[in-house]
Amino acid sequence: MKKIFCYAGSSNPKSVTRKICSQLLIELNQLIGEEVQIKIYDGTTSQIVPVKNAASFFSQDALDNMDSMKIIKRDMLSSQIIILGSPVYFHNVSGDMKNLIDRLSYMTHLFPFMEKKVIGVVVVCGSYCGSDEVVKYLVDFEKHLGLGSIKVIEYNSNKMAFNELRKKISIVSQSISQIMNKGIIDYSSDQITTYNEYLRYYTNLNIETKETLYWRKRLHKDG
Repeated sequence: MKKIFCYAGSSNPKSVTRKICSQLLIELNQLIGEEVQIKIYDGTTSQIVPVKNAASFFSQDALDNMDSMKIIKRDMLSSQIIILGSPVYFHNVSGDMKNLIDRLSYMTHLFPFMEKKVIGVVVVCGSYCGSDEVVKYLVDFEKHLGLGSIKVIEYNSNKMAFNELRKKISIVSQSISQIMNKGIIDYSSDQITTYNEYLRYYTNLNIETKETLYWRKRLHKDG
């Protein structure tokens, strides 16, 4: 069974971002040649408490028990495809998406999905401008989570006709299905470079933190 995680960063029940994500999930479910389990969250169905400061990134156990993040993290870590979608709010992601990113930021020090071979997808929905910046931001975030073969659906309602959007969704769905069938995930050169730099840096530190303990385990496993 394949698992797909999706977070559509909008609290609008009629969100276009959510509709695009839903259509993508429908097509993936049809194309993947085995049973598919889908977990989809958004700003209305999940509560994410904001972090108070950067120091709390690695000590979130108490926060996880206060909101939806324990379940969200569990579903993400057990998925083979992760979809992150956001509307464009003044050249940036939505508040709902930013809360999710802040709560997951510690994972960007760990690259946890690289060893799991997980495909990343970015969905961005805008109307005038700013979508390019949001795509770049979300792709960079997914890269630092260790997601590979990242695909992008960028929709600008003033520049793209609806039939073009449907075609783009189908192209991305087919591409992901082919990657799943081949079982080969691609990573960018900068991802591999950063991964190796983190591995060297954290395993050579003479202190015990969650990061150093994690990377030492990875070194032992990779070795």
